Amino acid sequence: MIRRMLLFGTVILILMGCWSLCPPATAEKTGIELIGPRVVAVGSVTQYTVKITGGPAENGNGTWEYRATLIPENYSGQPRIDQINGTSNSTNIFTFNLTASDVEQTMKIVLKGTSSNETDSATVEKTIKIKVVKPIVLRAVVRNNGEMDAENVPVSFYVNGKLIGTKYVDVPAKGETEVSLNWTTYSDGEYSIKVVIDADNKLLELDEGNNALTSRVFVETHVKNLTGLYGFGIFVMCLITLYTFLWFIKKRRGY
Repeated sequence: MIRRMLLFGTVILILMGCWSLCPPATAEKTGIELIGPRVVAVGSVTQYTVKITGGPAENGNGTWEYRATLIPENYSGQPRIDQINGTSNSTNIFTFNLTASDVEQTMKIVLKGTSSNETDSATVEKTIKIKVVKPIVLRAVVRNNGEMDAENVPVSFYVNGKLIGTKYVDVPAKGETEVSLNWTTYSDGEYSIKVVIDADNKLLELDEGNNALTSRVFVETHVKNLTGLYGFGIFVMCLITLYTFLWFIKKRRGY
């Protein structure tokens, strides 16, 4: 009997020792994520989202905290983060704006996140590299042949079939508006550039067949004697004939 009690006591001690050596499960699951582009244009301002997951605050009644430290190779142009830290009892998602340097370089963002409650705390840290490059500027001229102003017209830019960005512009009646987008994820090679007006067909139009135009370009960044290569614009004239004028007349006539 005494032998069994000693054995039982030994098992209890071993279990208690393992529990003390093992970190809480919540701490192991704590993570932090930076959502946003890893390549940005020189001098640009880009919004990023920080998301902290797991840890003691995961089940409510806790606190989420983050701190972001920017480590650039070069401080030219005063690269900075506008909100280097944040604390919340209600959300694990934070945002900040990154102002890039005005020279090409690779910057580092060191993220530190904490998930805590009244009795426990878990911290996670991650380093993310952000590449700053001189952009190629894609430009398009959008023309409105209708009799009414067009607001929030979506202009989408595609490179080799992949959407790289959408801008929204206002186009006056019988007028035109230029829209541009910075392209930063390029490398040497040939590309198909496509600009599409109203890709989801949400605007009422008389002619849907003149809303897209495709052009092929060749990028060769390593040739040093090409003046202004990074600053060149790919000009594309896209015509958009809005249906709003005819729709307005029909509505007034009641059909």
